[in-house]
Amino acid sequence: MKQMKYILYSIILIGLLACGKDDDVTANELRYDGENFTSPLIDAGDHEAAVRFRSVETSSFIGKQLTAVDVFLYDVPTSIFLNIYTSGSAAGPGVPVIREEITSGVRANSLNRITLNPPMDISNEMWLSVNWSQSSSQQVIGCDEGPANPNGDWIFVSTNTNGWTSLRETNGESVNWNIRGIVSE
Repeated sequence: MKQMKYILYSIILIGLLACGKDDDVTANELRYDGENFTSPLIDAGDHEAAVRFRSVETSSFIGKQLTAVDVFLYDVPTSIFLNIYTSGSAAGPGVPVIREEITSGVRANSLNRITLNPPMDISNEMWLSVNWSQSSSQQVIGCDEGPANPNGDWIFVSTNTNGWTSLRETNGESVNWNIRGIVSE
């Protein structure tokens, strides 16, 4: 009888530990990144860092809305913009449907939430990016430890004649930008 009691307690304990958290916040996020780890040092110039969500990644969110974008910033440059694109290809995004200066509303060394007003319907491909200029080498956009998702580390550098590319191709770092889309429930 005592052995049966221990077996029953073991089953209950295993069941409780296996349940985990019931409210998974990532179920309402478009993201490739893990927790912030660092920020690459990027040379002076005009830059844009983006994450690309192809139709296959956004299909489960059709009918919902993008309500905010989270961006981890190390340093805040003189000016920084949030861009959202709803089209693109493996060569880069199309034309931004939202372009908003966010300089005055963000903090350094923090995950910043930029609320969209009004929210934006999710349909098909979506690129979330931040665009900035800097006059010297600087750490701006945060990233995780990697490894990189093929669509989690897009970068455009004004001095790069190749246009849009991955950070891995630019400097060999295998990371994902800390840029996340927050989706309505």
